[in-house]
Amino acid sequence: CNTIDDDCDTDIDDDDPSLDLGTATTYYTDSDSDGYGDSGSTVLACTLPAGAATDATDCDDTNGSVNPGETEVCNDGLDNNCDTLATPCVRVGDYSATEAEAEVLAEASGNELGSAVAMGVDMNGDGIGDAIVGADAASPNAVSFAGAAYVVFGPLSGSVDAIDGARYDGVAASDSAGTAVAAAGDLDGDTYDDFVVGADSATYSGSLQAGATYIVYGPATASTTTLLSTTTVWGGASTADHSGWAVAAGLDFDDDGTPDVLTGAYGAGSSGTYGGVVYLLSGPATVGGSLTTATASWEGLDPYGHFGTSLAAAGDVNGDGVDDLVVGASLADASATDDGVVYVFEGPAADHATASTATRWVGEASGDYAGRSVSGAGDTNNDGYDDILVGAFAESTAGASAGAAYLLLGPASTGGSLSTAHAKLLGEAADDNAGWTVAAGGEVNGDSSADILVSAPWNDEGASNAGMAYMLFGPVSGTLSLAAADVRVAGASTTDRMGESFASGADVNNDGLDDILIGASTASYGGAVLLFMGLEL
Repeated sequence: CNTIDDDCDTDIDDDDPSLDLGTATTYYTDSDSDGYGDSGSTVLACTLPAGAATDATDCDDTNGSVNPGETEVCNDGLDNNCDTLATPCVRVGDYSATEAEAEVLAEASGNELGSAVAMGVDMNGDGIGDAIVGADAASPNAVSFAGAAYVVFGPLSGSVDAIDGARYDGVAASDSAGTAVAAAGDLDGDTYDDFVVGADSATYSGSLQAGATYIVYGPATASTTTLLSTTTVWGGASTADHSGWAVAAGLDFDDDGTPDVLTGAYGAGSSGTYGGVVYLLSGPATVGGSLTTATASWEGLDPYGHFGTSLAAAGDVNGDGVDDLVVGASLADASATDDGVVYVFEGPAADHATASTATRWVGEASGDYAGRSVSGAGDTNNDGYDDILVGAFAESTAGASAGAAYLLLGPASTGGSLSTAHAKLLGEAADDNAGWTVAAGGEVNGDSSADILVSAPWNDEGASNAGMAYMLFGPVSGTLSLAAADVRVAGASTTDRMGESFASGADVNNDGLDDILIGASTASYGGAVLLFMGLEL
């Protein structure tokens, strides 16, 4: 007796049970009037009432542009189509450096900001990822070519001046601090992340160009200081060792439960051979001193082979649960002059007495300089083993010094010629120097297979020597031209050298997605680092 047809039998306020033949329908509140309702807010009615819907799949009933009928918009922070992914779309194709979401700018011309980049650290403890950027030709405080390393605090957006963060200056003229940088995790156990800086031309204990490796401990604040004031320094053993030319950190190479630091000294070694030496500094590595006291070291097998010209914390390549190490010797003469060699040290690395116990992969031809760059690639084919990338910037299949990059699938334990690699990625044109830098790209297109990054800093497509950065979505196999890469990002101006360095796999703009940093060390003649957001690249 409420003047409503409660049982939907078309007879209002009837008292005869035999007439109760209808059933009310459940509808869903549609607050944003987009035709999709909220499953948690129901309405019983005989017919569809105003402000309700029959569909209960709206994941945000306060926003009319969010429902299963919408098209996903990249990087707007919304799950537009209610598929549980905020940005399940990937841009592919060709782009310009001018389309970067953020840019870190140098203080002065000639700094070569972006000579090295790293990410995966929170140096000020605010919960947002920061970037580490090297500028090995900087002259801070008028100290010529001392070099510098910057902490650029996240979140990054728009144009950011590197000096707005923390700057750590090289100690003396011509030190070239910032030649290499690496994220180290929390080495000293104080809850703040730490990082490593190489200064390969530094004088140590009176030895010119012995090189130095600095461990910088967090927290960091917006300030300027020298690398000696807040760090541990490990110095090269002899003149012209060039220790710190390459560094790696953050993984546990000796399997003792703490992250370690590795540094390469491509000019070090036994008198008369100087094959190059790689040193392992077992974490927390806080003592400092001469690299002669390192936990372990390995000398290259080829005289003047530049063993240690590149280093990579490759993850677990052979699936035994222990992190593995990859070392490049770009001037080694294995089968031909300067064909280059790449060594894979299966962990624990400290168990290797010499480099002869590592697996060797050899460049295909004379003058390839294989191993000038190496990197872990992640698991590109989703088989449970991490993979390895190798750059050979002077390889000439596609033209003189067009360059190439090779993908070795884990466990990569057979060794041999790089001609047997699972994939070979060729530069587009002569003198591109593709493979100058290679890096893991994270997993950006949602297929669970890791993606890879390759640079060609002397590519001319955007402008003369503007450079090109490539991304290829895993899995990758066979011989491919980088012209067919899933994403190509061209430098914007002459001599930008886009792709001089890469970093990926962390979030520096605080949107919850991993980002990619690309160094262009001579952009506008001072250098720049470009940020491409998460899944948009």
